[in-house]
Amino acid sequence: MKRSISILLLAALMLSGCSETEPQLTQPTIDETIVIEDEEDPDTDSSDPPVPASLIAGIPSNYADIDKQLVMISQMHETWLTSGDEPDFYYAVTDMDNNGRLEVLYMTEHDGQPELNVYEISPTYDSLEELPFEGDAVPELLSNNHYRRFFDGETYKYIVHDYTMDDLGNGMINKVAMYLVDGVVHFDVLGYEVILHDPDYRPTFYDANGRSLPDEDEFNKLPDEVFAGQDMEMINVETLSDYDAELEDITHSFKTFLGLQESDYVYEYTF
Repeated sequence: MKRSISILLLAALMLSGCSETEPQLTQPTIDETIVIEDEEDPDTDSSDPPVPASLIAGIPSNYADIDKQLVMISQMHETWLTSGDEPDFYYAVTDMDNNGRLEVLYMTEHDGQPELNVYEISPTYDSLEELPFEGDAVPELLSNNHYRRFFDGETYKYIVHDYTMDDLGNGMINKVAMYLVDGVVHFDVLGYEVILHDPDYRPTFYDANGRSLPDEDEFNKLPDEVFAGQDMEMINVETLSDYDAELEDITHSFKTFLGLQESDYVYEYTF
């Protein structure tokens, strides 16, 4: 189920002949949709973008209202950055399906397990919608890593990992293809690695059908086999971890995703 969330900007109304009353503010419930209404300033040219041109320079023209999208994500951060009490969280701005509407990938941890939420600018460009998931393996998006992306002419698939571990270090690592289609984020498991907390245990590797793989090299080649013949490129997802979600940082994260800017922090590990 999608949850459509946006900001309501309230203006006090002054009517002659009517008594003045304080506006009653109520906290919207999670299912309420709040329409954004822009207050016009007669002294301001409404055609002027709210984002400095230097910030959005180079972003392709197919991104409609790109300045409005970036401002919306920054200004509405309190609606999607929901875990301020969590010790570990980070997020990134992307366009996984290349439809021109930005997403926020927001990652936290609960009881040692990753929790991912994805929000997308609505088709009407006036709200953020939380997207539903399809698949059991919710990946952990490690900060500032290179990711392989495959493209078959219709769908972009991102190779990520899902870590499932207990307190002793026993568990598995799923290699996952993550992709966004028609407003649904899909997670397809390509293979998995089994890990046991035992000094004499050697990790074992399998494909999605349970076929044993000889070593980690073959495990890492699974995406190339599954998506053989498709275009592949490397992208870098630069994550942020501040509560303020400043506009400049939001824009930098997105431009890094597009390859228009270098990441401030790049790890060598590649999925």
